[in-house]
Amino acid sequence: MLKLTKTVFIASSLLFTIALSGCESTKNAAEAVKADSYADEVSEKPETASPSASKETKKSKKTTDKKRKHNVFVFGNLDKYVLTDQASVFTRGALGGIKQQKSTITVYPEKEVAGFGSPYLTVYYVLFMDQSARQAFKEKFEQYEKDFQAKRLNRNNSNSFKIYGKIPVRIDWGSVKASTPNWSYTNANVGYDFHERSPYFTITIFPADNEHFKTNDAVDRQSLNLKYYFTKAQASQLIDLLSDDKVQAAIDEYYGNFAQQDDYDEYTEASDETTEAEKSE
Repeated sequence: MLKLTKTVFIASSLLFTIALSGCESTKNAAEAVKADSYADEVSEKPETASPSASKETKKSKKTTDKKRKHNVFVFGNLDKYVLTDQASVFTRGALGGIKQQKSTITVYPEKEVAGFGSPYLTVYYVLFMDQSARQAFKEKFEQYEKDFQAKRLNRNNSNSFKIYGKIPVRIDWGSVKASTPNWSYTNANVGYDFHERSPYFTITIFPADNEHFKTNDAVDRQSLNLKYYFTKAQASQLIDLLSDDKVQAAIDEYYGNFAQQDDYDEYTEASDETTEAEKSE
């Protein structure tokens, strides 16, 4: 009887283990499907924060930026840029293909340019456009949308990466986000490219001479060969975040913060009382 009970117990344990393994396998399969689905969703519609969360994030960033701008011990580029929002972009991967990267909307008030920064391979790059370049970028994307809808995009066109022409840009770069001492003014090709049967709106920038190299020959002589890929949703989001109103608001905030920095604590207001010297006169 004891032997039978032991056998039943072992059989039950075995069945439980098999059932548990089945559950784990099902769970893993579901996670794999979800991950593929998430990748598709991201490529078509990047995640955006809720309005309330975005406001809180902006509020906290503004407070932090104010402190950074006026800190004489500030590190790297934190005193010259205004970081506003988060977005996303695809870049070339180290092992081929393309890889989605988080990007940060970045405004450079003193140069009156705005754009986005993101990791690119092992370097951090910021791509800036002035107002006219941002408008041109918007118009070129609108043409791309028309070609997309009309099925005029040709995957066999080797010149598709520059089909919409060029725009003037500035690129800053460095080893980390907070330090981008290298810079260059150059032109960017705007067009499209196919990746795994899907078209992407693209910005391509060939290696440009590093202006910082003229004063520091220990840095790279040129920038990397850059190529950014955008889904329609990503490009639309970027254009919205770089609208004239939003860029100007960031610039106004930047200079407004400096205006608020006037400190009168060291000064004493002139007295309304007449001094003895004045009376004698």
